[in-house]
Amino acid sequence: LYLPQFHPTKRNDEWWGKGFTEWTNVASAKPLFRGHVQPRIPADLGFYDLRLPETREAQAKLAKEAGLNVPKDWYVDLRREIVLPQDIEFPIFVKPCNSVFCDKNEMKVVKSKQDLMEHLLTMKDTFINRSVLLQEYLEIEKEYDFSGIAAGEKIFIPGVLEKEKIANFEKGVSISGKMHPVEKIPEFKKVISKLKKFLVSLKYHGMFDMEMNLVNGKLYFGEINFKSGEQSFSYTLSGANLPDAVVKSFRKINFTEPTG
Repeated sequence: LYLPQFHPTKRNDEWWGKGFTEWTNVASAKPLFRGHVQPRIPADLGFYDLRLPETREAQAKLAKEAGLNVPKDWYVDLRREIVLPQDIEFPIFVKPCNSVFCDKNEMKVVKSKQDLMEHLLTMKDTFINRSVLLQEYLEIEKEYDFSGIAAGEKIFIPGVLEKEKIANFEKGVSISGKMHPVEKIPEFKKVISKLKKFLVSLKYHGMFDMEMNLVNGKLYFGEINFKSGEQSFSYTLSGANLPDAVVKSFRKINFTEPTG
């Protein structure tokens, strides 16, 4: 699930005024110290709305161009007559692009065309104005979080968090994990240059957390969130204070050294 503030929500309309999103703050940001360049307007992806299939497809396309493994996916628009793509392979993972009250029960693995249609019709009855992601179902062996700082051509990924709690329908949620140095794990060494190429292509400056899943010995791109994730405290405990590092990056101070 993505932070809802990057697209309009009823609650934000009530609290902050109609049409407010986090992009409102991005565009109105002002520099707070010398070297702090603000506002920073999004590059190729623009003021993206992750409810839209086109946005997620654009992210996946950039990841593929960087050489990352990306699961096959398809989209169904519930506002129209439901027509299933011809090349779907079962089992398949179903995930709404925007959920109702973050209801994880809407995420489901279905094993047949009949089950898929029944689930989509139920979702359509619940809330019609949305799209649904249909994704190649992968038997995830391990789930990893790559958190760090992106600043133009300079990418800082101080380590990789191996999540110890993995649930098929709650991907991204972990209570505990192990921190690994990037250079010590063969799978990470193979993919790290591709991850950095992907991040550079996004032209983003700030903190990020990226989900990668190990399937049959291969790391697959899951999703990327442009924010400080709940895992950032684990990085701080391991000696990489990412909030401190991102401030240094804006002040043009070396931010790739471990900080306490």
